[in-house]
Amino acid sequence: MFAPILVFGYNRPVHLQKALLAIEANPESKHSDVYIFLDGPKPGAKNSEKYEACKLVAQQSYSFKSKTIKISPKNLGLANSIKSGIDYVFEFSDRVIVIEDDIILSSSALSFLNQGLTKYATNPIISSLSSYQYPISQHFDSCVGLRGADCWGWATWIDRWKSVNFDSGSLLAQIESKGLIYDFDLDGAMDYSSMLGLQTQGKIDSWAICWHGSMFLEGKLCLYPPESLSRNIGSDGTGTHSGTHDLFETNLSERSHWSFPNSPTESSSFRNSLIQFYRQRMPEPSLLRKLGRKAKGKIHFLRK
Repeated sequence: MFAPILVFGYNRPVHLQKALLAIEANPESKHSDVYIFLDGPKPGAKNSEKYEACKLVAQQSYSFKSKTIKISPKNLGLANSIKSGIDYVFEFSDRVIVIEDDIILSSSALSFLNQGLTKYATNPIISSLSSYQYPISQHFDSCVGLRGADCWGWATWIDRWKSVNFDSGSLLAQIESKGLIYDFDLDGAMDYSSMLGLQTQGKIDSWAICWHGSMFLEGKLCLYPPESLSRNIGSDGTGTHSGTHDLFETNLSERSHWSFPNSPTESSSFRNSLIQFYRQRMPEPSLLRKLGRKAKGKIHFLRK
């Protein structure tokens, strides 16, 4: 079974085309239904030609099984665009693959995501699969699990998505009441709890932090490949919610075979390596809060 692929764009036609061409380079794309969701411009937005260019990119011919283009007549914002698009496809599918316009897949990423979706469809411990792997020092021979969820080239099932609580205040209160803040924040290395607070205060509009927080509370695992099968090209200053940096830059792997554990558990070595990565390369949590206050959507720099 080949899951439908959801592609989300806004006003970056060059990024969108690169993302679509990377999807097309996957052999599975010829058997996949692709849905392209384009958000509308904000009232009074400049550079309207970029929105029109995105439409032209979406309308080009690609070798997908089918292609459906959904263009919003108004600006929904990143969070609502993502949520509404996923909800739409879940009306007729039990699984999805989600790609934003700044995510470039390797030529084997769809194989990994589809294999994982099939293997773990009835295993409720798995929240999702991520095609991205962090540029950490630790190397793995098999796929590794981490509690929560992720958002760069990922896949999930309808039952997991329908259980997401998008009430960030409720999520934060539950995490606090269970004494899980330190664990949720990766032993203080990443300030996810502050992002939930900023979301509650209306200072950011992130679907991804609620997605991650909900799956974390449910004790579900996101499964990652040993080597990265995607990379983010959006941290080049062109995105609405991203700056310019290369903190998460990674090489694309062309690996085509993976070891999927039959009984996945959270990998302590992966978690520890990720904590080390954040502590060495990311700003202090107090600075993360300051950065978060300046953003109004999904913050690529903060990952969630």
